[in-house]
Amino acid sequence: TTTLGAYAVPHSVGILCSPRIPDMPFYFLLGIRQGSILSFRLHYTTHRLTLSDEPPSIYTLGSLAVSLTVCLAKDTIYALSNQLWQLRCNSSNVIETEQVLLQGFDRAPDAVAFFNWGIETKDETLALVADDRLHLFQLSPNSRLNFHNVELGQTPRKIIYNESLNYVIALTSTIMSGTRKNYMHLINP
Repeated sequence: TTTLGAYAVPHSVGILCSPRIPDMPFYFLLGIRQGSILSFRLHYTTHRLTLSDEPPSIYTLGSLAVSLTVCLAKDTIYALSNQLWQLRCNSSNVIETEQVLLQGFDRAPDAVAFFNWGIETKDETLALVADDRLHLFQLSPNSRLNFHNVELGQTPRKIIYNESLNYVIALTSTIMSGTRKNYMHLINP
């Protein structure tokens, strides 16, 4: 059994459920700054969700804060810590964790954004910021990992995918002569 110690500082939240699996409970996931996820089972009644009396399950993913990102089309949640993980429920109502990105980086990834949200496809496209570069990945169960690196020249801070324009927006910054300058890059994937 894994313990979190005296303090557990929340960093992100998400709710995992699947309408495709009959009688599947809802799970309230809490990403912790210490690199773990707390999973609370929720009871669903007609107009409310309540926490169950069961103690939460703890999933340790790394040593960095866990950022949770929901992917509606796949009934999954992606968790970014030292690596990227996919969380989904199986037919036995057990949360499965699977490491998604196996490529090694010099430093831990800073941010992630997914394309194709709300679209039923077998492939996932994502943008990931790591090692001061924006990496574009095509994840497919039928092929090898495809990726493309974009050199930005500044420190990436955040990435956003604009579905209507089909552009990745990268927010970066640099410090010149003690003054921070922020930049926005539009990238056509």
